[in-house]
Amino acid sequence: MTMSDTGKRIDSIIKLGLGDALKSLGFKKQARNFRRIEPDGSILVINIQSSLYNETGRGVFTVNLGRYLPDMAREMEREVHDKPKEHECHARIRIGRLLPGIEADYWWQVDARSNLDALAAELKEAVILHGIAWFESPDSMA
Repeated sequence: MTMSDTGKRIDSIIKLGLGDALKSLGFKKQARNFRRIEPDGSILVINIQSSLYNETGRGVFTVNLGRYLPDMAREMEREVHDKPKEHECHARIRIGRLLPGIEADYWWQVDARSNLDALAAELKEAVILHGIAWFESPDSMA
């Protein structure tokens, strides 16, 4: 399996696990990013990050969450983005910090033996149950 195959596996997991679920919640997908504009003008960002150190035959990925506040960017006299990247968000967290029993950085592992359907279900559960809940909490308001 090449690096390209690892990326394809991660993309398949995203498609199987998050694509339709996040679309039904109003998120729009661009590459490995999902964004939704809230009524208050803030932008929710979900980013699937694969490791820079993925090797041939295996790799890892995690989920980054962020809330971008255009009004705060204006107040800080910074450029205002209509499609912010997760690292440009004013409030940010990695999904592992929200997962019960983990509460630390967490990376899913992928290789040729991985059950993509099972990984997709696990990813979907983590994002829908814990990631979306974080967006609804005061912690995501920066």
